[in-house]
Amino acid sequence: MQPVSVILGSHCHVPDGLAETEYETAYNERLKPFLSALYRYPRIPAVLHYSGPLLYWVERRRAEFFDLIREMLKRKQIEILSGGFYEPAMHLLTPQDRTGQVEMLSTYIRKHFGRRSAGAWISGSCWEQSVVTPLANCAIAYTFLPERFFAAAGVKSADLGQPVYTENQGSLITVFPVLPFGTAHYAAGNDTARNAGRDGAEQDGNGPSVTVGDLFALIGERGQNGVYTIFPERFSGNDAHGDICAFLEESLSPDREVDWTTPARFREELTGNGNQSMRKLYFSCGQEKNFLTECPEANTIYAKMVFTGDLVRQLRGDRERKHAALHEVYKAQCGNLYRSSSHYTITNPALRHAAYRALLSAERMTREAKKTVNALYSFDFDFDGVQEDIFRGNALSVYAHRKGGHIFGIDYLPVCWNYIDSFGRRSFVETLYPGDIAPAVKIGSGDTVRAVLDAIPPERVRRCGEEWWKETGSDRAKQRLTLSLPAPQGLSLGVLQGERATASPFGGVNAGGAAPYGEENPLVPPKGADTLSRHDEPITPPRQVAPPGLMARQTAFAHIGIEKTYRLMKDALVVSYTISNRRATEERLLFCPELHLAFAGNGEDRLRVFALKGDERAQVAASDYHSSSIDGYQFQDLSNETIIRFSSDKPFDALLGANTTAGRYQSTSVTVVVPLTLKAGAKVSREFRFTVTS
Repeated sequence: MQPVSVILGSHCHVPDGLAETEYETAYNERLKPFLSALYRYPRIPAVLHYSGPLLYWVERRRAEFFDLIREMLKRKQIEILSGGFYEPAMHLLTPQDRTGQVEMLSTYIRKHFGRRSAGAWISGSCWEQSVVTPLANCAIAYTFLPERFFAAAGVKSADLGQPVYTENQGSLITVFPVLPFGTAHYAAGNDTARNAGRDGAEQDGNGPSVTVGDLFALIGERGQNGVYTIFPERFSGNDAHGDICAFLEESLSPDREVDWTTPARFREELTGNGNQSMRKLYFSCGQEKNFLTECPEANTIYAKMVFTGDLVRQLRGDRERKHAALHEVYKAQCGNLYRSSSHYTITNPALRHAAYRALLSAERMTREAKKTVNALYSFDFDFDGVQEDIFRGNALSVYAHRKGGHIFGIDYLPVCWNYIDSFGRRSFVETLYPGDIAPAVKIGSGDTVRAVLDAIPPERVRRCGEEWWKETGSDRAKQRLTLSLPAPQGLSLGVLQGERATASPFGGVNAGGAAPYGEENPLVPPKGADTLSRHDEPITPPRQVAPPGLMARQTAFAHIGIEKTYRLMKDALVVSYTISNRRATEERLLFCPELHLAFAGNGEDRLRVFALKGDERAQVAASDYHSSSIDGYQFQDLSNETIIRFSSDKPFDALLGANTTAGRYQSTSVTVVVPLTLKAGAKVSREFRFTVTS
C-alpha cells in the first residue's frame, strides 16, 4: 500500500488582555507537551502556529521554549506559520490592516528565529477571498482552510486530500484542506458537529485521546490520495505529552504507512513535477458579517475600531507615534471579539476591556499629536443609518444613541477605560412603574426590591429604552443635547387623556389613531422605518389591526412626557430630566433611570462602594443592596485608581446589583427609584451627575 502523506500541525492562540493564568495554562497543556514530545521524534516534521500575544508571553516567561524551537528549525523538523499577529477578524479589516497584521507576525518570527515564514494560518471563520491579496503581498505561499470550504466549493470526498490554488485580483496562493481530526466533536463520535465542519483548531480538547487508527479511518472515508493536514486538539490535558508520544510512536510502526511531510516540502514536490498540477478554486466566506447586527457589543467595538483607525491614519509627521498607535488598533481586531464559536468570546469582559483600552490609548496618541476641538458631533458612528451624538472632552468622551436616548460609551482617556462597557446593558435608560408599588419598594433588601419590580406585569410598565427619542435642542459648542420622548405612535389625544383604546375592524385604533408597530415591539419602528432625520417626525407605518390586549400594553404611561438633556463638562456628564403629565388627572408613578458601570471586577481588591448622605460616607455592599434617601454613590476603582461619583440634586433611593453573563461579572448596576406624584399638566425636574477623577 502506498504511504499516506500527512502534515502534522499545532495551533494555539490566547487573546491579548487575558489573565496570566490563561497563558500559563496554554503553555503547560498545549505548547510544551506537543513540542517536547515532537522533539523526541526527529523523523516527524510539523508546522507550528502560535499567535503573537502567546509568543510574546513565552518570550518573557518561558524563554527556553524559544531555544527548543530554534534547535528544531536548525534540523529542519518544523516550519513556523505566520498570520495576523493578534489573530484578527480578517474579514472586517482594511487591506492595509490585513497586511500590517501579517507583516507584524512575520517580522517577529524572523527577528527571533531567523526565518521568513512561507505559510500563514488564517482562522476559517475569518476567511474572505480578498484575504488572498495581502497574504501574497507578504510573500505567503500557502495557508490552510477546514475541508468544509472545499466541500462547499464542490470538491468531491475522494479529492479532499488535494491542495488547490486560489486567486484574487491576480494574486495566487496554495490552500491545504484541514481534516476535522482530533477535535472534541470528532473523537466523541459526534457526526453532526463533525459534518458541520467546525474549525478543528478552535475546539476544546476534552475526552479520550485520538489514535493513528482514528486518523486512517477518517482518511479512508475520503480516499488515500494526496496529502492530509491535521491540527489535533485532543492532545491536551493531564497527560498530553504521553498521548502525543503514543500517537507519534504508533505512526512510525511498519504496519502504519504514514509519510510525514510539511506544506513547503509537499508543495515543492507537487509543483516541481511537470506531470502534476493543482486545480484552482474559489472559496466562500467563513463567517457572515451579520454577527455585528446580532451582537451590538461587537458592532460597537468594530465601530470604535474603524473610528480610531481613521484618526490614526490622519496623523502626519511623526512616524513612530503613528506606528505605535496602529499597533494599539491592531490589538482591538482580535477575531474572538467578532464570533461566538470559540472558547474566548465577546462575553468575556477581559477581552472587551483590553480592546477598549488599546483603542483609547491609540486615540490619546492622536490627541497628543494635534489639537483637538472639544464639541458635540453628530454622525453615523455605528453604521446603522442613524446619526449618533458624540461628546468629546479633554478627559471624557460620551456616546449617545437615539434609540432609547441611551449612552453607549463613557471613555475616560487618562486611564483608557470605557466605564459602561457592559454586555447586554445600556445606561441612562428609563423605566416607568406604577406608583402603587412604592410602599413595597421602600422596604426590604436589594434583591427583594428587584423582585418586586420584576413582578410587575409588562402591560403596566413603560420601558423607554425601546423607543426612539427626538432631538429638540442642542448647543454644539457648549456640548449640550436635549432629547424628548414623543408619545407612542398610534395613540390619539383621547387615548392620552385616558380613553379606552379598542381594536378597529378597519385596521386601526379608535379615535382615528394609526396602528401600532407590531405586537412583538410595539414602540420600536419596523425594519426600513428606523432611519430618522434630525428634523423629521418618525415614519408612520402602514395601518394594521391591533391584536387584542396590545393597546393596553402600549399605552402604559403614554401620557407621561420625558425630556432629558446631556451636558458634558470637565470630568463630568450631567443628565437633566423633565417629566410631565399630559393627562387631565393626577398620576403616581416610579421613575427609574439605570446606570451600568463596568469595572475590572467587583471584589474588595477591585471595587469599593460608598453611599453618600450629606457629609457622611458609608461603605456598602457592591451588589444586592438597597439604599434609601441618599445623595449619591462613590465608587473607588482600585484597578484604575480612579474615583467615580454618581449624585443627584435631590435625595433618591437606589438599588445596587451585579450584572453577570455566562458566570462572569460584567458591570455594577445602579437603578434609581424616584416616586413621583404629578398633578394634571404638572412637570418635575431631576438632575444627575456622573464625575470621574484620577
